[in-house]
Formats: sequence, C-alpha cells, structure tokens
Amino acid sequence: MYFSRTCFAVCLSLLAITPLHAADASAKWSHLTVPGPWEENQPQTLGDYDGFAWYRCWVTIPSAWKSRDIELLVSEVGDVHEAYLNGQRIGGAGTFPPNYSDGSAENPRHKVPSSAILPGKNNLLAIKVYDKDGSGGFLGQAPVLLADKQGIALNGQWEFHTGDDPAWKDGPAALTTTAIFWRVMSLEDALRTAQRTGAIPPEKAVATFTTPEDLAIDLLLAEPDVRQPLNITFDDRGRMWVIQYLQYPYPEGLKILSKDKFWRSVYDKVPEPPPHGPKGADKITIHEDTDGDGQFDKHKTFVDGLNIASSCLVGRGGVWVLNPPYLLFYPDKNHDDIPDGDPEVHLSGFGMEDTHSVANSLTWGPDGWIYAGQGSTVSGHIKRPGEENAVHSMGQLIWRYHPEKRIYEIFAEGGGNTFGVEIDSHGRTFSGHNGGNTRGFHYVQGAYYRKGFGKHGPLSNPFTFGYFEHIKHHSVPRFTHNFVIYEDGTLPDQYHGSLFGIEPMQGRLVRSDFSSFGSTFQTEDVGHPVTTTDRQFRPVDVKVGPDGAIYFADFYEPQISHREHFSGQIDKSNGRVYRLRNANYNGFPVVNLGSMSTDELVDLVMEAYREEA
Repeated sequence: MYFSRTCFAVCLSLLAITPLHAADASAKWSHLTVPGPWEENQPQTLGDYDGFAWYRCWVTIPSAWKSRDIELLVSEVGDVHEAYLNGQRIGGAGTFPPNYSDGSAENPRHKVPSSAILPGKNNLLAIKVYDKDGSGGFLGQAPVLLADKQGIALNGQWEFHTGDDPAWKDGPAALTTTAIFWRVMSLEDALRTAQRTGAIPPEKAVATFTTPEDLAIDLLLAEPDVRQPLNITFDDRGRMWVIQYLQYPYPEGLKILSKDKFWRSVYDKVPEPPPHGPKGADKITIHEDTDGDGQFDKHKTFVDGLNIASSCLVGRGGVWVLNPPYLLFYPDKNHDDIPDGDPEVHLSGFGMEDTHSVANSLTWGPDGWIYAGQGSTVSGHIKRPGEENAVHSMGQLIWRYHPEKRIYEIFAEGGGNTFGVEIDSHGRTFSGHNGGNTRGFHYVQGAYYRKGFGKHGPLSNPFTFGYFEHIKHHSVPRFTHNFVIYEDGTLPDQYHGSLFGIEPMQGRLVRSDFSSFGSTFQTEDVGHPVTTTDRQFRPVDVKVGPDGAIYFADFYEPQISHREHFSGQIDKSNGRVYRLRNANYNGFPVVNLGSMSTDELVDLVMEAYREEA
C-alpha cells in the first residue's frame, strides 16, 4: 500500500455578512464588484431585481490634475444613470421614471467641473442607476476618470444599495475605506484595466493548462463550493480543509485610523475573538472523496463568520485556526465536524496591520509543535490569555507553539514576506520569498536572516551582528512565496526531491532541482510543470496530498497585488483548487487514519520506511 509523507505526518500527530434584501431599502450598504451585473454578484439576495440602485466609492484625485480637463467615463450601466462627485451632479444619461427614457446609447463621457473636485484628497463618487428589465449594474466596463493621457480605473469593490434616496449622493462619513481608488496609470492601461475581467468558467479553464506528458491536471473545486481559497490542508481521513479568505482585504467592524506608505494600518480597536467579535465573511470548508475515485463529492462548512482567518490545522481533538490577532482552538472530540463549543483562545497579539502578510500556514512539525509563519509588514506581541508579558517582534519570521505545554517561541527570524512553511522528511524548515533571485530560505532554529530592515524593522536581538542569506539561486523574477519539497512516491521518479513552487505573478508552477550547498541548499530551475493561458490563474498555496499528488489553491484574480486589492480591485466571486498528478493516476483508496490504533499506525509508518529503503 502506498503511504505518502502527508499520511506519515498525520500519523505522527495522531500519535503525539448580513445579506442585502432587494426590496428592503433600509438594509445596510453591501459591497459589489464593478464591473459585473448585480444579479450575478448577489444572485441569492438580488435575484431578478429591477429598479433603482446606488453605487458609491472614494477616489483620490491627484493634486497634479487640478488644472487639467477631467472627464468621467460611465458606460454599459443599466438603462439610466446619474453621476455625482462630492454631492454635485456632473452628468448622466437617460431619464428616470416616471418619465422614463433609455439613455444607454447616449454619450458616456461627463465633464467634471473644477468646483466639484477636491485635489489631493478623497472624493466621494456616487452613481444612481435605474435598470428596467436587464441584469443590472456595470456590464462590461468600470467607470474611469480621465485627465489628458492619464486615467484612474475604478474597477473593484464599490458600496451598493438598492432603492432611491437622494441623500445617498452625499454619503455619510462612515463610507468604508474598502471602496477607494487612487492608482494613476496611462490612459491606455486605465481603459484596459477597467474592462470586465476575463474570467473563464472553471470547466473551460482547466483545458487551458499545459503539463508534461507524464503528468496531468484535474480541477477539483471551484465556485460556488470555494471562493478565494487561501490555505489548504488535509486531515487524518484524507479530507481537504480550505480557508476561504472572503473578508480580505479589510477586517469587518474595524475602522482604519491611519495607514503608512507600506499599507500598514492602525485600527480603532482590537476585535474580540469569535464568536463575540465582528462577524466577517471568512469560512472553513471540508471537502471529501467518499468513494476513492479522486473527486471530492461531499462538501460541508465547519465554521463561518470568521474575520481575516488565514490558516487552519486539524489535530489534538479539534481544529486550530489562525484568526489574527488570535490563535484559536475549536474542540471537536467526537469528530462530527461541528465545534463542541466556542473556540479557546490559546494566543493573542498577532498583528493585523497588513492583511496581505498576517500570521499564516499552520503546519505540524515532527516534534509535535505547531509551526507557522509571520509576514513582513505586521508586528507580533504574543501572549497567552491572562499573561502580562508578551513576545515582541516586527516583520517576517517562523514561529512555533506547543499545544500541551502552551509555549510560544520565535523559531527563526528574517526572510521574505514569510507566507508558507515547508518541513521536509529530515525535519528541516523552509519558506518562500516575495522577492526575486531566490526560491526562499532554509531556517535553522535560533538563526537570523536577511530582510528589508528599512521597511520591516530591525532584528529583535540588538546583539545580532550578522545574518544568513537566502537559498542560492540564479537570477529569477519574483516571486515564490510558498513551495513543497516533493518526497512522495506517486509522481514519476524524476520528480522525487524536486522543489515545486507557486508563482502567483507569473501564473504557473515552477520545478527546481534542490541540492546541498555547504551547510544549506541551492536551487536551479528545470521547468514549469504547470502553465496556462488563463491570465487570472493565481496559485497561492501548494500542498502534497495523502495520495502523493500535488494540490494547489487558485485565488483567481486579474492581478495579485496588495495595492490593487486594498484599492478595491478584487473579485470575490470565484476561486479554484487543482491537483497535479501522475498521468496514470486512477484515484486513491479512502483511508481513515484516525480510526486506527496506535499499533496499526506504527506498523503503517514502519511499512513506509521499508518501502523507501
């Protein structure tokens, strides 16, 4: 019987939003992706809604545009629209009921009077829309602010409300910062960026991939079963657990007081832990192959309402969840996939300054500790409940936690934007890098590593007079923040010992030779086992499954940049999970390691050792 390294790790651990109702104008504002029909964005709550609606956002108009002729391009939106900037009407098309006339064929460009502009500041843009009998909303292109040869594309998350209240053109001071646009680009780029994203349906997207002849790729999960998949892990029954990072990039219920040039935010408060704090949109789902045919045919939600939940890990009688600022434990002693009660807070103080780099990637170590990463633009002030003293840090590092002894410690400090943890069969620890010219870092306990000291802060030990460099590699574009060292046996022999890394910006997987270099390692790229013509393929996590195949989560975005995401350019309606396998793969027997006795688990581990020998 084949026994993967993932199964081996599990054996060791066993041994050791309120919806918006279309007809309720008193409901709260929601967020909607522009461009895109509102009936498609919110099919369950809006259905076949026709009538009035408002869109709002902030847009930062540069001071340099003060003396320029500025226009607002509003096209392919409903049948009638009217646009306001800071409460002043700047243009429209068609006539609203009761004297309705269709304005969809009228000039979509509206001259913006200088009296309506606040140069160098956030300006409130509000657009009233009437849809007579279509699908509603911006169908093909987001609005664009134009000034000479420059533009600001306003595609992303806007505030949205059904109904017709003229006061909404002015907007309350509480308008959320999620809907804010600021990026100035060339006119050509702005018009191209504003176009509706080229999302390809999942069943067609899988046909766009190319792999070597001895490998094949499968689409396993897609919307609506998963959206925004950030982190995947497997339990002792071979089931896949997925973090759906739907609340990103802004935490629910928190107000941003300030933000620095590196996008680090200061919030008005520290949220209470679930279920008492603000309820976000994040959730953890479980996906199961019940008959061993290699397809997930059963789906369920373990917990939802989470607020910036970045990672989960099954073991020790429940589920561990990173929901910064907390490390939570949801007990589930009877393994019915329903939490036995509210989660226990094991640690608090994980920084939330940048939701693009929060604490992440919970992983069982061979020593029984939980290992994880901390990103580059957050801080750590970690302590147990009731404790006064905290362990302070700033920036990227690997940390670990002992569940029974309840000890938190920094394992090693420095690196890239540490989002990913890989531990090989020898117990050696690695993580990727968000810069170029390397695939990542090899972490030794107690060591210090290079990082961007000006941006990410000094090393925590003032008596550290040096640091180690990243894994040696030839020049390579950024970045590979997450990878696995393949040491399982179901892929062809040539892949054994290779590094398989994700390249979100390039939209592909890379394979590198992995070899010793002094006391550490070096890598050399030998190919790309997964490429695609789908420009929205954005792999963000990669794992080796219990069947020895390689699984990877696809965030599925037009771009994978925190700047664009924070300005609202993010599509939360989709996401996929794929599997890279041996071309001769015919499924995998369903094995429940959790039902085995200690002796049976030991026998299984020893059998795996004998097969490798």
